[in-house]
Amino acid sequence: MLDGFTHFTKLAAETIKLVDYNYKSIFVDGLNEGDSDGSQLNPFASVSEAVTAMTADTSASGFVLYLSHGAYTESSVVAFPDKPIVIYGNGATVTASAGVTFANENVVIRDLTIAGNATFSNADVGRVVLSDSAITGTTTANGRTDAIFCGIKDVVVASTAQVLLFGCTKTGVVTSEGIYFEYVCNTNTGKATPLITSTAGYVVVNGSILMNTSTGGAISCDNGADGTIAANYVTNSIIVVASGSAIAADDAYLVFNKNMVTGTVSGTNIIGAADVIGVGTMVVLGSDATGDMYYRAATTGLLTRIPKGTDGQVLKMVSGVPAWATA
Repeated sequence: MLDGFTHFTKLAAETIKLVDYNYKSIFVDGLNEGDSDGSQLNPFASVSEAVTAMTADTSASGFVLYLSHGAYTESSVVAFPDKPIVIYGNGATVTASAGVTFANENVVIRDLTIAGNATFSNADVGRVVLSDSAITGTTTANGRTDAIFCGIKDVVVASTAQVLLFGCTKTGVVTSEGIYFEYVCNTNTGKATPLITSTAGYVVVNGSILMNTSTGGAISCDNGADGTIAANYVTNSIIVVASGSAIAADDAYLVFNKNMVTGTVSGTNIIGAADVIGVGTMVVLGSDATGDMYYRAATTGLLTRIPKGTDGQVLKMVSGVPAWATA
């Protein structure tokens, strides 16, 4: 079995193909002053110095940045150049009030806290991998972005992005126009908006805990997923809301199984809602009223509402589905 450092180095090499490039190592220790060159024996004192050197370097194909453990404060935008980069944070914190930006599509970060916003501009190709790190501001993803065992606040998923969070702790909200995957993550916070809002693309949530102690609800996935291209999946999760909808899908297709839910689940195309386990759970298919019943539709297999009848009517089968009739 590989240890964590070896596994991460292997992942970094596979992700941005270190062996195929002329990569330069740069060191920062936060202490050195004077005429530094970023070498291991003469490291830079700040991250901004390192970024300036990277930007000016025309010979290197990419960079490996090593930070000594400590706190680094940057007053201006930390704008990494458009070259692949690997960052070994060693538990360091970079406080960037104006944010950190990554121009290249290939970025690997391990064991680093970014205290501020981080923008990954990988719109076309490439991959961003965050491991054992944290971003305390808004993470904006424009391409394939994976966060593994990280602390994450707000996430913006662009229409070009595919984001995977695995084993992460989230303290904010996710707003997605792309593809959003979340596995075994934990969110326990109070927000006036849904913890996950998807307006396009689709959402997959599996094995997560979503708890909103305020009014915003948990998941809003009215994203137009019609079942022929993609569907939304919420499975094996615990969803608890103080108020608002646990899940609001409207007419988007939702595969919804083996969850424990407190709150309202609403939508017209919900598959598997009968498997929901919870206290106060509701299945709402539109225009619902007291006394309504539900049956499985023959053509779609979806739950379909049959409105309540009138006093004295009886239920009978007509063409294979239940219908009210006069006694």
